[in-house]
Amino acid sequence: NLQKDEKMQDMLSNSTPQIKTINLFTSILTNDPVPTEFEITILPIVNLDETACNDRDFCGEFDPSRSFLKVGIHLGIHAPSLPHLAREFRCAYSKLRQVFMQSSKDSGDRKACNIYSNTGIQIMNVTRCLLLVCPDHASAWADRRRVLLQSMDESEENSYCTVQSNMLQDEIRFLDLVFTQHSKAPNAWSHRKWVCRHLICVVARNLSDGNNGGQFLKWAEYERNLCVKIAERYPKNYYAWTHKLFVSKTILKEWHKANAENGKLDFTILIKDMESFLKNEVETTVPWLKSHISDHSAAHYGGEVLTLWLETGQRHLKKEKDVLVWKIKKIQNMMETSRSLCSSFASYEVMWIWKRICCRIYINILSSAFGCESFNVDFLLGAMKYLIDNEINATDQNMKLARKHCTPSDVDERHEKYSLSFRLWTLNQLIQSESSVYVRNLNDLTTTRDETRKDLVNINLLPYTKW
Repeated sequence: NLQKDEKMQDMLSNSTPQIKTINLFTSILTNDPVPTEFEITILPIVNLDETACNDRDFCGEFDPSRSFLKVGIHLGIHAPSLPHLAREFRCAYSKLRQVFMQSSKDSGDRKACNIYSNTGIQIMNVTRCLLLVCPDHASAWADRRRVLLQSMDESEENSYCTVQSNMLQDEIRFLDLVFTQHSKAPNAWSHRKWVCRHLICVVARNLSDGNNGGQFLKWAEYERNLCVKIAERYPKNYYAWTHKLFVSKTILKEWHKANAENGKLDFTILIKDMESFLKNEVETTVPWLKSHISDHSAAHYGGEVLTLWLETGQRHLKKEKDVLVWKIKKIQNMMETSRSLCSSFASYEVMWIWKRICCRIYINILSSAFGCESFNVDFLLGAMKYLIDNEINATDQNMKLARKHCTPSDVDERHEKYSLSFRLWTLNQLIQSESSVYVRNLNDLTTTRDETRKDLVNINLLPYTKW
């Protein structure tokens, strides 16, 4: 191992300027106060006449001290220096990776490349610098996972759960720093999921010692708050909403797993906390859509957590009939809010998508009630009538009123397009579903669907296949 460390130093000694830059940047990142936000921008420490002279080919030796500025917890990287920094970090990483990979293959002891070895420390430092500049470098993220995994294997042998947790928490904090500048880097988000999965395993292992499940909720709330912060700062962030959904599904899965494997846990309390978590996520969807009227990812996330909440909620109800009644009433409330959104923001597609999501869940619930023998048929007929009156007929009436009281030029064509598209989609879903048996006049709905299709084709700006 000592020979390999010496070989590593020899390989890197030929690139002294690279090591100088990496050591400087690493000290900035690790010394107190540790930065929690960074930005690639034009730094005031560089004179205007020097901004174009950051390449040694034109201005002599590159000075890394002019490329970084830390003020408190805020870190800045000079944008014109970015290409040069990326080249230096990639070159140093490429040389070090050769030694790292060879050491991993040749050494029979996996501890030779863990986070405590010289090679492991160098890999973590170089990749930290590289990923802040090039956040989608897949090999760099993979090597960080290798070092962490080998380090966790060693700590697991010695039952150091706290050590594992600290390593993973440090990686989470590094990712928090990356996301302050690079919030839409797919490999970074994938790496965070990997870290979260291992962190959850550590938490689950602690549950066997009789601890409560509050740690699950604490982790979920931290990840949720991070995703909300990123989605607010960088709108329409698909990766943030996808990760948020991953958190909601993961914590529900782990709670079920913990209950199955550990009889010491009070599952009633855990489910109550989970219901509260999901309910809060559902209730914040509509306010978010009101202030972010073009966020498609938020609407999709709202539909997914709404489904999870309806599946998990009210487990104290023993009868299947009571559970279905509760679900129908809750989704009817959500459909009412969706109608209000479409009324206020009729020309925005996201609101109509959210309306579709609520109706799809409602139709699926009615279809599931089809096999419940104890269910009151009159109640199902009333529930179906509610859908037809409020989502199909009312949509058509509102559009007719808009045409009647406004001139053709005042009627928003997008409103008309989204309204007709939603109506046609709902009719198709309803006619094709098992719940159509509760429709008294199914032939009338089929006729209405054909008429709606004709109206939709006649819209000038809408291709026939668009809807």
